[in-house]
Amino acid sequence: MNRIRLGLIVLFGAALGLAGYVTFVKAPRLEAKIAAAVANLDQNSRHNVYVVVDGRDITLSGLAQDAAEREELTSRAAQVFGRRVVNDRLDVLQVATPYLLTVRLNNGRRTILGNVPSEDLRLQLGESVKANPRNLALAAGAPDENWLTAIVTAAAALDVIENGEIVFSDQTIRIVGTAKSPFAQEDVAAIFGSLPAGYTGDQDISVPLVKPFTFNITKNESELTFRGNVQTRAQAATIRSAISGAQGSLEPALGAPDADWSEAVTIIAKAMDLTETGEANLIDQDVAFRSTAASLEISDQIQALLLTLPESYKLTTLAVDVPPAIPYVFEGTKSGSGIVYSGYVPNDIVRSTISETIGEEAAGQLERRAGMPDGFWPEFVAEAVATLGALEQGRVQIEGRTLRVTGVAANPVLAQAIEAALSDLPAGYAAEFDLELEDDGQPTFIALAYEIGKPTALSGKAPADLDAEMIRTLLDVDDISGALRPSVLSGSGFYADRLRSLRNILPAFQLFNVTFSETDTKISGVLRTAQDPEAVQNVLISTFGETAIIDLQSTPSDIEEGAIRTNELTGILEIFRGRVWQTFATEQELIESCSARVETVLFDTKILFATGSAQIDPASIEVLNELSAIVEPCLNNSTARIVLGGHTDNQGDGTANSTLSEARANAVRDALLERGIPATRITASGFGDTKPIATNDSAEGRAANRRTTFDWKIE
Repeated sequence: MNRIRLGLIVLFGAALGLAGYVTFVKAPRLEAKIAAAVANLDQNSRHNVYVVVDGRDITLSGLAQDAAEREELTSRAAQVFGRRVVNDRLDVLQVATPYLLTVRLNNGRRTILGNVPSEDLRLQLGESVKANPRNLALAAGAPDENWLTAIVTAAAALDVIENGEIVFSDQTIRIVGTAKSPFAQEDVAAIFGSLPAGYTGDQDISVPLVKPFTFNITKNESELTFRGNVQTRAQAATIRSAISGAQGSLEPALGAPDADWSEAVTIIAKAMDLTETGEANLIDQDVAFRSTAASLEISDQIQALLLTLPESYKLTTLAVDVPPAIPYVFEGTKSGSGIVYSGYVPNDIVRSTISETIGEEAAGQLERRAGMPDGFWPEFVAEAVATLGALEQGRVQIEGRTLRVTGVAANPVLAQAIEAALSDLPAGYAAEFDLELEDDGQPTFIALAYEIGKPTALSGKAPADLDAEMIRTLLDVDDISGALRPSVLSGSGFYADRLRSLRNILPAFQLFNVTFSETDTKISGVLRTAQDPEAVQNVLISTFGETAIIDLQSTPSDIEEGAIRTNELTGILEIFRGRVWQTFATEQELIESCSARVETVLFDTKILFATGSAQIDPASIEVLNELSAIVEPCLNNSTARIVLGGHTDNQGDGTANSTLSEARANAVRDALLERGIPATRITASGFGDTKPIATNDSAEGRAANRRTTFDWKIE
């Protein structure tokens, strides 16, 4: 700020005369006028200008901005009325070329030196750049009115570096220094981009080089995390956009191998996002990628994506594991409508190999799954397909290294060939077989079991065009039970002729069994009553030939209607009705017949006991034998059981009678057990005189009430 010092010096002389006295009186007034006239002489000066009035002399000292300002000041002083002398002692501000200013930053401390055009700007610069401005030298030559703005703008670059300096030379600005992050270079460039018009900036910011330049990304079951280096904010923005939602950090660093770094990182991150779990490391231009994928299709996507890495980047490790399918399967089913295949292949190479066996269309339907056991597996599939082709119908199923073959083979020879073809598999491989034969390789034969009142039982192996219904028609019987094994052999005419001939002879038999083929015939049977065995045998010989083995039995003509027997051939209980032996139709019918026969025996002959005792009378031994012969087959051929009841008359004490009746019933039970009746099928109970069947008032009635009863129970 300008200062004015005004001094008035009046010199008095002791020897002044009157004239001097007049001058003395007028001088203070004139001097005051001169001082007033020069009071604002320096008001427009930029620097300190000093004006001193000494009497009528004016002295100018201090600093003028330039020669023009000096000329203007001295000229204005010279025009002051009453002045005597103008003393010009002004200095002119030197012009600095170039106009220089340096701001330094060293370990957090700032210093400033160079030129400044005025004291006012000195103070402003000190405050703006946060440094002591005492080392600034005043000089003219500042570029323009934007010089201070340019300095303040550029000095902000010191906030983003570690150490360095900014040198201002006229309108050229250069910063030299060090920074930890390459982002500082971007920030300085942005700051210099906002300099006033006409000013240019240049930088030389040194940033430590990071080697190797790395990026890591890891994915587990719950999150995706990353860490790595980036050289620019643009790279950071690109990478973060590619892995939005992931957690991690990107460290600014200098040393990216090339401009493709962010593209390479983005591709790696996208590939990792497709995985289930994994880790990838990018070290300079080398990529190591290890992961697991949910399917082979996703594995293909991952690998295809990584193949788009920039040309200068190299995959040093690529491992994408896919959970194996367990078991690894292939299946083929052959039926009348064709062959259908399903199963797995690991890749298109194996699919192409298998298509040579099953065709492209069928191979195209196989699912891609990981886990193929080993390199032999495609050949194993080919063996299975060949096996399926040899079957008439069936299925081949591969699970891992095991092949299961089920179905129908044409004959034993082919079945053996199929098994032999799969007998020499590599270690660890196995084949299992469950084959049926369309033809067992044995000759055809038919076995018939005919019995009156029952379906005709059928078994054997028939020619290809003869079935059970045809046989029923040929024999003219009501029903056929059983079945024939299928066969591909011919010869139905031979069997049809003989079956048709049997139609006329069957009514002569109570029971008839025949097993015949084109080479052998065996016949056995029981003729109905009044049939001539010789005549029947001649008919059979004429039908089946002289080599037929025939065994016929006749039914005696004196058998009583209703008689019961156990058939020696079948072991079945039968009843003689209508001059033929017939099997009981129902269990109820059998029990009713057995009960009636027992009642008949007991009606004619009672079981006798010693008087007042449970001891069986010896005279009743025969009746017990007869009863046992009836009861045993009845129980053996049914589910029935017998309750033996002991009964007395009403003579004597009732309690004693009850005890005696139970003892006698148990005695009969013991006797029957001795004759082979099962103990589990017969029980005894005493009823005393509680269930009379006649009056107890007569001897005949009391005799009738003293009895043993057989009560049949069907379970």
